[in-house]
Parts: sequence; structure tokens; C-alpha cells
Amino acid sequence: MSRHHSDNPLPSSLSAAFCPSSNSLLAATAQRVTDGMLEQISQADRGNGATQSLAHLRIIRDQLRIPDPIGDVQEVLELIRFSRPREDDETGHIKRAFCCAALLLAAVQPSNLKSYFGGQTLTLVRLINSALVLGGGLPEAAGSFLNYRFQSLTDSSVDRPFYAFGLVALALLVGTEKDSTDDIDELAAFVERIEAHVRDPEGVTTPEIFHGSFLNDPHVDGSNHAEWRALAAHLRSKFPESTRLTALTRRMEIT
Repeated sequence: MSRHHSDNPLPSSLSAAFCPSSNSLLAATAQRVTDGMLEQISQADRGNGATQSLAHLRIIRDQLRIPDPIGDVQEVLELIRFSRPREDDETGHIKRAFCCAALLLAAVQPSNLKSYFGGQTLTLVRLINSALVLGGGLPEAAGSFLNYRFQSLTDSSVDRPFYAFGLVALALLVGTEKDSTDDIDELAAFVERIEAHVRDPEGVTTPEIFHGSFLNDPHVDGSNHAEWRALAAHLRSKFPESTRLTALTRRMEIT
């Protein structure tokens, strides 16, 4: 029997924290991007096509609109996505968050369905990490986009557990009120339900199937999962009282 989205609804705490929005994330990142930052992004491909890239980057920032189709500007967005700014490099994180937001939004636009957007889970985790470093409403905007995107993914999408875990991580790490152990366990159980449907849609639940976690899915590029594992370890250190979250995050570290 196939399961539908209604079988795995978002916990009420996630729905309340992050109202789904397709464009609030791009808007929240764009307002921090200066002209100088756009120039730097446009030069990311050793200056190749910088003039055209800059024109397209201005459209993305000023009009909150991805070029239709995205075209060559995708290259510089992805190159900045691959950057690894230090935690104290605010400019680096703003540029990376902006580029990741643009890539994630572009990937769901009908005009770009024929374009290849590789490394989506890497784009996602780097967006989350930069949003958490920058704060100032960006984690909440990221959560709103993740909620929107999560609900648009099919139940069988291998990306769905990543979005579910990302939502949980953002909710726990930016929450202003201390969650009870039961609340945290509920969030961990939500990720487990999403994971179980993707990894075991028939409900067989054998130990072999649940070795490791959704990070071990053979259909997902695992070369950049270190950042997901680091995020999992950070959550475990912040919320050690939740045995269910501890179990989930420990499974994510199994390679």
C-alpha cells in the first residue's frame, strides 16, 4: 500500500514555526547582498562570463526572480555554493546563503526542469549552516522554504528525509523556548517516519534495511555527507536528554 503525504504530516510545532513560503528565503538573503558581493560572485568562474553573470545576479537579488531559464549564472552560483567560509566570515556566509537559496528555488521552477541541479543535499546543508551562522531571521526563512519544498516532494523522493531533518535541526537550534524531551522525541520520530517510507516503503523493517540512515541511500551522492553528520553531532550534543534524537543522529554517523 502506498503512503501519502497525509500519512506523515509535519508535527504541529514545525508547522507553527515555519509557515511554508517559496520566496521568503531568497528575499531574506538578497537584502544582505551588496553590489560588491555580487561582483565577487560574478567573478567566481575565473572571470569567465562575469558581465552576463552579474546582470543575471542583479535580477535575482533585485527582482527576486531566477532567470528563465537559469542559464550560465548557474555555474557561479554553484561555485560559491562549494565555498567553505570561516565561521567569522560574514560576507562569505551571506554570499553562500544567497547562492544556495537561488539554486534551491531555481531547481523547482518549471522553466528549469531540463537543467541539471546536482548536489541538492549539499546545497541544502550549506544553506542551513550559513543561515545558522548569520541568524537575524535567516534560519526562520530557511525553515519556511524547507517546509514549502518538503510538502512538494513526492513520498518516494530520496531528498525528503534530508528536508525533514533540516527542518528539525532549524527548529531545535533557533527555538526560543526550551523543548521538552517528549517534544524533541516527537521531532525525531517524524524524521524516522519519513526515512522509513523512503527506505522501506513496503514496511518490511528488517535490520539490514535500517543499517545506517538515509545518508547511506545509494541514490544520493554521499561524498559530501560530512556536514550532515556534523550537524547531527551538534544536535546530539545540544539535546542529549532525548534518547530518540540521540539514536537517530548516531545512526547518521554510520558510514
